Amino acid sequence: MNANDFITKNYDHLKRSAKNISKKDPLSDDLLHYVICEFLEKPNLKEIVDSGGATYYIVRMMMNSWNSRLSKFHLDYKCQYGMKKQELSYDLEYETESQPNTELLLKISKEAVDELDWYSKKLFNVFIDEGHTVSSLSRETSIPRSSIQLTIKKVRDHVKKRITEKTQES
Repeated sequence: MNANDFITKNYDHLKRSAKNISKKDPLSDDLLHYVICEFLEKPNLKEIVDSGGATYYIVRMMMNSWNSRLSKFHLDYKCQYGMKKQELSYDLEYETESQPNTELLLKISKEAVDELDWYSKKLFNVFIDEGHTVSSLSRETSIPRSSIQLTIKKVRDHVKKRITEKTQES
């Protein structure tokens, strides 16, 4: 059996395993797909599948990728997802403390984005307006994920800085 047939045949089982490993975290599908991509690049792929140990191998890769803070998956996905959670909790804390006017925040945010260079502005607007994830935007535009992540982070930091400045003036 070749690797693609193996993955197709065992996909549902592997997906359940990813959900169990991640304790039903929303990143479980990303974990599975990330590990499948890594698995398909292994030079000894045929031997692993032919030996009957491919399921164990993939599950073990998912466990290592999920649990290790030094894994590429952790750095590329979990850290970014954690950063989004932190930003959200920051925004919620900020709003409950001073109850800023939503219209004012939107106006300041739009002005802050308009101050940016055309590339950052366009990338951020496509990211927001079309509801992309960093990965989907990377696939659609062929821009590396890391470049998109850095640009989005810079835009968010710039917007937060402008909001802080403008709300402190008031």
